[in-house]
Amino acid sequence: MELREKIVREAFAKKDVKPLLSHLRAISLGSDEIDMLASLLKRGCLPLLQYPDAKGEAAREDAITQIVAIIEARAPIGAADEIKAVLALIKLIETGYRAILEDLAGLPSASLTPQCRISALFDLCAQRRDGVRTASMDAIIVDGMIDPIGLGVANGHGNVVSPDVPIDVDVVTLTMALKMEAFQQGWFNASGQLVLPKRVETTPDEREAVRPLLTAAQAWRHWTWIEEETRYFDGTLTDVAPSEFPQDFHDAGVTRFLHHVPGSAEWHVIDLAANERVHLRIKQEAAQMAFGTNAAKLVKGVSDKTPLLPDAFVSIEELQSAHTLDHALSINVATDTTQYRGLRLVEWLRGYATLQELVAVPYEAGDHRPELLLVEVERADLIKRLQRVGLSGAKADSFISLVSFDKGTRDLFDTPILCIGPTTLLLYGPALVGGIPAQTTLSRLACLKQSLEARGKAFEKAMLAFMRAQGLDAQTITVRRGREEYDYDLLVRWDGRIFLFECKSRSLSGNNLIASYYDALERESQVGQVTRLVDGLKQHPDILDGLFGPGASGLELIPSVLNVLPMSVPDPIDGIYFTDASALTRLFHSPALMMSTARSERNPFFASVPTRRLWAGNTICADDLVRQLQSPVQLNLMLRQIGTTRSMGWLKAGCLAATTRILHQIVPTSTVNAMLGETEEGEPPSADPSEG
Repeated sequence: MELREKIVREAFAKKDVKPLLSHLRAISLGSDEIDMLASLLKRGCLPLLQYPDAKGEAAREDAITQIVAIIEARAPIGAADEIKAVLALIKLIETGYRAILEDLAGLPSASLTPQCRISALFDLCAQRRDGVRTASMDAIIVDGMIDPIGLGVANGHGNVVSPDVPIDVDVVTLTMALKMEAFQQGWFNASGQLVLPKRVETTPDEREAVRPLLTAAQAWRHWTWIEEETRYFDGTLTDVAPSEFPQDFHDAGVTRFLHHVPGSAEWHVIDLAANERVHLRIKQEAAQMAFGTNAAKLVKGVSDKTPLLPDAFVSIEELQSAHTLDHALSINVATDTTQYRGLRLVEWLRGYATLQELVAVPYEAGDHRPELLLVEVERADLIKRLQRVGLSGAKADSFISLVSFDKGTRDLFDTPILCIGPTTLLLYGPALVGGIPAQTTLSRLACLKQSLEARGKAFEKAMLAFMRAQGLDAQTITVRRGREEYDYDLLVRWDGRIFLFECKSRSLSGNNLIASYYDALERESQVGQVTRLVDGLKQHPDILDGLFGPGASGLELIPSVLNVLPMSVPDPIDGIYFTDASALTRLFHSPALMMSTARSERNPFFASVPTRRLWAGNTICADDLVRQLQSPVQLNLMLRQIGTTRSMGWLKAGCLAATTRILHQIVPTSTVNAMLGETEEGEPPSADPSEG
């Protein structure tokens, strides 16, 4: 009998450890079982109390004491030390949160009423968001040319980052501030939804008084990242002894130093690269649609009754989002009937696009006054508006609930609606203006644990059809040999090789560390799946010979995982490559990778410039695909823009926490083109500019 994860999770979720204790007495307690138990406790099962809770702490202590007693009675001496270490780590992490909470009591904002404090936070963040807009408009013109793809602004630490970064920092920081205030004031209702008091007018002094509160919220965000990286990726967290402080720490007044070393920096880079590639693709397509089409003339807006796509679109962002998801998920968003939490993808897009328009239109028409970024509307009126633009019946109310701020909210981008009292809603414009509904939808579905695996078969069919359209011998087959069943999504015979593609439609993490951890586990599982499929072909050569003719089983076999979203890995894992549909289909499109950039402010047309040769000859061959699998051009380009940065922050006066973070350094399109033009070892030479 093995340790059952479900029993461990339910013991703490239901606050009843008796079934777990009985289970531990009934199973063998070897090192594997104890390691697994410690891992489960560390990675989410054992409650971590961000806010003081004496009763919860006592119950947790009692549970661990009983678990340790059982292990010490049935296992070798020291076997329970791992369990004790988990509890000690959880307590150490909690001291970081306590430090931040202690600091809150002494801030200038503590003298304000909670109602005034929250109102001032909203007003201040709206002002800051408009400041980023101004900086972005100044930065978009590079050497007299429009460069929306390479748009960057200084972050104050010597790095040039996307304007999304300061926006993201402010939006996520406000999210943290709202949660801290809501927990302290009891503003979450029985269903976990945030219900704010009515907003009040604030003065410049009151808005200035809450500025340090945003700093505290940034510290909370900083510490949350350290907590999650430590718990899920086995990062090292050390409470450094003062005797080991460098002299400049003493000079700066540091009395406590919490030092964190990430446990899986390599995976963090790969995960960030995947998410940034999606983001970059969305930005590229948005720029192309904005500058390269006349779609703006066909926008219907949200004032009148407007049918869903494909019949009409309420904004350029909605149309571009549908186009993005069409390609990213290998579906037709407008006609796809799959529902995610009761809504089709086209309805998710229409919902977010409508919220965006309700803020953006008056904001842009009103000379970008910051107060216009905060829009209050009655719930009944918003329901009617959403119904008028295509979210029929109860779907409008359902959408509002799904994108309203609650305990599980990761950020206001996904949940930009906040309840004020029983009937009023606040649309938080800084999280809506400039956003792309496709990106927000994917992020929200990931947060709601809505898998895209339902699109798996559609993706498999799309890739099979694509390969056949290239004139290749592509097959799919499910076979049984003995008790084993083998499901081969895509097998391609090409130039004396057999390419095996295991198609995956999993969502990306959205830079959520916990989701990223489970993605890493899934990657390991996928290696095992493909290895099993490879073994099946080796053990049963008749499978390939039957599909492709005699002798096919003797051809070189090249296995890979093919992801629907841009998740590639720079090197094979146990002989298994990881590629994605975007990179694969782009390889067949033309012999060179093209880059597009808008040329001038007055004449914003796009020119495509070949920058990196993808084919060795005039026609594509299997060697080109092998080279792409071995050295993914798009991934390698993104990896060259990713680096590390030292991240340090005060949790309270004297208490410093430090870690190392991964950063995407934004570079102008001209620099990207130069990077692409540099030939790497083993690759074809750069493209001749005369080639199309």
